[in-house]
Amino acid sequence: MERFLNDEHVVLYAEFRKSGCNPSPGVTQQFDQITRDMLSNARSTQVVATLIRAQLGLPDLT
Repeated sequence: MERFLNDEHVVLYAEFRKSGCNPSPGVTQQFDQITRDMLSNARSTQVVATLIRAQLGLPDLT
């Protein structure tokens, strides 16, 4: 599973496994925030890519 996670997620996942798969509220909150940040970055990247494609006259990917 670790190969699908970024480095920050791997550290938190290791803490989760160390605690017997009972995450502390801090680990859960950090994991959630990292995931939200990643999704936000992905959306921003998609918007930028769409704008660049439009400027180049390329069709939309959706």
